[in-house]
Amino acid sequence: MTSVDRSDLEGSMISTDPQTAASESASNFAAHWFPVAFRRDLEPGRVERVSVLGRALALFLDAAGAPTALVDRCPHRSARLSDGRVRDGTLECLYHGWRFDRTGRCVDAPQQTKGVALPERACAQSVPIRVEQGVVWVWCGAPGREASHGLPTVAGLEHPSVHTIDFTMDLPYGQDYFIENVLDVAHIHVAHSGTRGGGDRRLAGPLEIKIDSAGPAGFVANFRTLGLEQAPRTSGLRRAGVEFRAPNLVHFVSEFEDPQLISGLALYSIPTDAGGCRMLYRAYGNLWSAKDRKRPRWLEHVNQCYLLEEDMAVVRGQAQEIDGSRESLAKMWAPLRSSDPLVLRYREWVEQHAADRPGAVGLREVGARGVLTQEAKFDRWTLHTRHCVDCRAAQARLARRAAHLSTSSFVALAIAAAASGPLAWGGAALALALRGLAHRDRRSALELTRERDVHASHSAELHDVG
Repeated sequence: MTSVDRSDLEGSMISTDPQTAASESASNFAAHWFPVAFRRDLEPGRVERVSVLGRALALFLDAAGAPTALVDRCPHRSARLSDGRVRDGTLECLYHGWRFDRTGRCVDAPQQTKGVALPERACAQSVPIRVEQGVVWVWCGAPGREASHGLPTVAGLEHPSVHTIDFTMDLPYGQDYFIENVLDVAHIHVAHSGTRGGGDRRLAGPLEIKIDSAGPAGFVANFRTLGLEQAPRTSGLRRAGVEFRAPNLVHFVSEFEDPQLISGLALYSIPTDAGGCRMLYRAYGNLWSAKDRKRPRWLEHVNQCYLLEEDMAVVRGQAQEIDGSRESLAKMWAPLRSSDPLVLRYREWVEQHAADRPGAVGLREVGARGVLTQEAKFDRWTLHTRHCVDCRAAQARLARRAAHLSTSSFVALAIAAAASGPLAWGGAALALALRGLAHRDRRSALELTRERDVHASHSAELHDVG
């Protein structure tokens, strides 16, 4: 067993005394804009339910196609508005038919006596909403304060040559565990080795991480793997960097000698509640080939599901272990200078500037514990497909086509059975071909809904995603 030099342990730099934590703490974590969906995934006539900081919202498009957000509770008898339907750009409660416009005003209540005005309390609560760079944001702070808070935009997205891959997934662990996971660049070559868009186990090694600036608004850092200076790499790569823009964005960017080359990854997230979060993944750049740019969005999403599932059991297990402990992370962990500075800096930020976030766990303070539910859903329909307009459509289309192909194969087989000679052989061959196509489409449709065993090794499934 290889020993670890204690001088390499980041823990030697961490005081475990809670009194050493910075005294400043965010007075209101909710006073921010929170990204809830990609605009492209909001479908006319469909209502999407999403929770932010434990408060459920109903998202829909009004008559002009503008995203709208109402608190997901009908003022009449507290039914969920997200269970309702969109009619003429208004949201109709499924229970008694009350209808609300984008401001929350009740424009129709079928049971109300004509000529009698509805009381003021018969309004649904609207939530400020904005769309920026194709991302839908809602304001969760005090009403009237939203104008003083900007949105974190990504400059590279404005270039006309840039292509994006947008993907949304709900995750069965808190936002802090997600952000910690994506800041942990050291795990990529191990946990995602061999996966498309992942890493290579042979390249795992110590990292040099330099945090250039840090404060209440987040931090910026550069990183590189030591010992790979002579290894082949993307031509002209000058810098690999990452920034955490508090409280919702982790942004990776590659800078090249040629300023026209663009490549980055924006990872937005929101705490749905203390024990869960929603991730909005956006890879962007102009390095993709024409073939890759034409790759169906749903097929890209299947691959992204694999990547997230490779981490899911590990991160949830980590969260459960910490959730059940009464020790601080500073006492539980033995971090390395050569892999963990970003993770430690983020946990310090949580402690110093976001202690009031639901489920917050800082570095030295024990923080919130006992917030995770014992049961969690891991199926792709629940976590992803139902939120994605392209994957819902692809799943339905593939399932229908599989059924039609299966029926056609039986017809061809019946013709073959009734015929003789070349016609019989031709009918049998056609039946086999149709059955093969039906199996392919049925399997593809299943990829968008199935529950993968996230505890099992993924090595046997790497060939499934091309």
